[in-house]
Amino acid sequence: MVRTLWLCLLGPWLCVACPASLDTPDSAGLQPLPPDNVGLPAAPSPECRAANAGEVLLNEYLVRPGGLDVDGDGKSNGRDEVLELALASGGTAVHLGGAQLLVDGQVRGQITGQTCLDPQHLVVLVGSTTALTTWPPGADEVRLDHLLKLPDGGASLELRTADNQLLFRHQYLPEQGGAPSSWTRSVDGNMAADWARQLDWPDGHGLATTIGLCNNGLPACACLANQGMDCGAVSQ
Repeated sequence: MVRTLWLCLLGPWLCVACPASLDTPDSAGLQPLPPDNVGLPAAPSPECRAANAGEVLLNEYLVRPGGLDVDGDGKSNGRDEVLELALASGGTAVHLGGAQLLVDGQVRGQITGQTCLDPQHLVVLVGSTTALTTWPPGADEVRLDHLLKLPDGGASLELRTADNQLLFRHQYLPEQGGAPSSWTRSVDGNMAADWARQLDWPDGHGLATTIGLCNNGLPACACLANQGMDCGAVSQ
């Protein structure tokens, strides 16, 4: 039913009659509401979380480059020192932003940025001025805000989160004399695996280092990833 609605403007002297539907509409006259996500931008993907204790292991390390030019700057020096990490966080991407590297109990530097790291990739940790630009497929790079400066005479390495959780600890032996060679887990990504000198590892094809690769020289997806992973995929 339509009733007349009187609108009074300018006080009681002028009133205008307008038709208005004042009856409560029945359910047949209502339009359904659109879904909540119609016309709205897609929700952003959640950022990766910080790594927790027990989710990071040291997989390979090069303390004494001894002629190896890892960063490709034409020189072999302390800037070519590098650590390789593997993640044990299941299928969850994590970051190492804010984590600190300790050498013999002293803070050497802090990891800058919060790069999301795929647990099926290898993580290459370099010093602040190392000019690395390209790594093999399936390898991600993180940097300290300081040079690594790993002692040749052996040292204790610790990586701790921003809130002081221990991510890994490793004591390495003196690296003096002989051909330059990194040390690697005999089984990539396995915390219980023994260590082997890269040049002595039979499947390493005589490579002095396999930083960013499996210890048999193949891309990381060949030893860390589930079947079907695209070896060319990179973390965002």
